[in-house]
Order: sequence, then C-alpha cells, then structure tokens
Amino acid sequence: MPALSVPGTRGADADKSPVDRSASRYEALRLFEDRAAAVLPGFVVGRDNQDAVALLCRRLDGLPLAIELAAVQVRVLSVEQILDRLQDRYRLLIRGSRVGPPRHQTLQAAIDWSYALCSATEQALWARCSVFAGDFDLEAVESICVGDDSPEVAVTDVLALVTGLVEKSVLVRDMAGNSARFRLLETIREYGRERLLEAGQEDEFRQRHRDYYLRMASRPMRVRSVRTRPSGVRACVPNGPTSGPRWTSASPNRARLAQGCGWPATCGSTGSRAGSSGTGATGWTGHSR
Repeated sequence: MPALSVPGTRGADADKSPVDRSASRYEALRLFEDRAAAVLPGFVVGRDNQDAVALLCRRLDGLPLAIELAAVQVRVLSVEQILDRLQDRYRLLIRGSRVGPPRHQTLQAAIDWSYALCSATEQALWARCSVFAGDFDLEAVESICVGDDSPEVAVTDVLALVTGLVEKSVLVRDMAGNSARFRLLETIREYGRERLLEAGQEDEFRQRHRDYYLRMASRPMRVRSVRTRPSGVRACVPNGPTSGPRWTSASPNRARLAQGCGWPATCGSTGSRAGSSGTGATGWTGHSR
C-alpha cells in the first residue's frame, strides 16, 4: 500500500499550509479528481477546493484506496463534510467498487488483507510500533518492541522484521542525516494500535516507550553535534559541569511524544520511574517528526 505524493505531507504545520499552484502535479489530488468526477460529472480540483482536497488526501496518508473511497462520497457530501467525518475513517470509507475484490470494498478490508500477509511476528511488531507518535530508529524498536510476549519478538529478529514491514509498505523509511528512520502512516498506526489493544498489551508498550525516552533524557550529555545526539532525543542543553543535562520543555516535540504514547505531558515529574530519572523538574522530549 505505497502512498501517493501529497503536497505538504511533512512538518508540524502541514495541515495548515496552503496548497501551491502546481497542486495538480500531485498523484493523490489527480486520483481524487478522477474518481470524484466519475461519480459527480464536472467535479474538478480548482482554486476553490484544492486546499480542502489536499488536506483530505494528507489525512488519508496518500493511500490510493482510501482516496478512492473518499472520492466516492462527493455524490452526497462536500469535501469539507468528508473531512469533518474522517474521525472514524473505517466507518466512512466503506463504499468501493462493487465489482472489485472484497479487499477493495472498504479501507478496513484492505488493511486486514495486508495484515494477513504479514507473519505473526511482523504483525506483533506492527502493533507495537504503533506506540511511536512520529519517526523512530532501529535502536528504539530493539529496546521497546521486543520481549517474550506472545508472539515472542527477539532483538536478533528486529532487523529482518523491520525489513519485511518496509517491503510490505507498512513502515516508511526516511533518512535523517546518515541514519535511517522509520514511521507508520497514521491510518496504519491506528490499525496497529487497535491490534495492540486487542492483545491487551497497549499499557505495557506505552510504558516501555516512555521509560526508554526518559532513560535517554537522563544520560549525561557529551559535546557533540545535533546529528550525533542519542537517537530519539532532542532539545538538550548543558546545565553546568556537574548537574548533568537539562531537557527543555519548550519544544513542541515533548507534547507530541506524550500525546503519542498516551502518557501525560508532565509524566517526567510523576511516578517512581519518571521521578528517579532526575528529569522531571525540567521536562523531557523525544524525537517526533
């Protein structure tokens, strides 16, 4: 399920950024226009609606099937109304082609089909990676997502499993400097989170996620460039020669990480584990997007 190109897909303000005048060159917008015009003759993506269409395609992660299913809804709803109803995307996007295979009838069925193509351990890693709100590196997966929970995911298997999920377009690989980082499209992440909930493991892996970044924040800081900071941590400044690092709370990434892992934004100052890290007074942040 590789994603199509969509304008303004990266960055914290992506949903607020206007579409450039060359928006028609984006695959996702062209697909939406084509499918919408098939059910509503005369529909075009133009100056009046291109921002709304681009936002809709972004929120659908550029997934072709999701965009096709959303476009069908213009027979009844405006693009803005479709956006308003996207909170439950699996319920909204249910009217595909009646002559296509069952997996193309609904977004839920399509992702179910992709999930079934994964091995049991790939499925487990997909679900566990849903605790990451933004991007992450291989070391974070090896620290957070392994264990003897059923099915067992061993540290030695993580590279092969991540490779399999990238090949199946479940994980997206990006480069940050000289390091590879990974992320889940939001639609895919939401599906994985539901599987983690069904397995009764969400709280466990959220806590592992939180504790991992708190451990990163409590490490003494060395003098190094931004590119070589501990993977997963940002916004670190020295706080004197003996007092260790001070982690700023001003960065929006702190709130993003707390929201993504399901723990309060002040989790660095509460709880025995968080308190013992010594980071609670000044806050902590993980690398997210």
